[in-house]
Amino acid sequence: MIQVGEETGSLPEILNELSRHYGEQAMLQRKLKSQITMPIFQFGMAIAVIAILILVLGFLPKAPGQPDYDPLGWGLQGATGSIVFLGIISSIIIGGILLWKIVLNNGAFKAKISAIFVNLPMVGAYLEKAHWGNFPSGLA
Repeated sequence: MIQVGEETGSLPEILNELSRHYGEQAMLQRKLKSQITMPIFQFGMAIAVIAILILVLGFLPKAPGQPDYDPLGWGLQGATGSIVFLGIISSIIIGGILLWKIVLNNGAFKAKISAIFVNLPMVGAYLEKAHWGNFPSGLA
């Protein structure tokens, strides 16, 4: 764009437009991060509470002949159960992040996924304003 601006003599206008565009992108990113900080914190706390619950339930004495108390139904108890639970959750989160990175690098997937995510609270408004993907008519 800079080369075209130099050739046409409209370099200042192009630079102003680029500055406005990238400033708006930075503002949208800051706004999205500020809006998702609390839900991410709450999710992390919920995972921690469940992990502590699994840990504590492993230390509680049980009556002879009574089955172990297993609130999740996964057979997880004590320190080992808590570690297994955290490992499962971590694997799901890491897998989701890797899948997201793959989607961002593939144009065909990006358009399909953006049509889904545009309807999510907070994220949809960001994607719509950032022109992240090609939104089908009627969704954006």
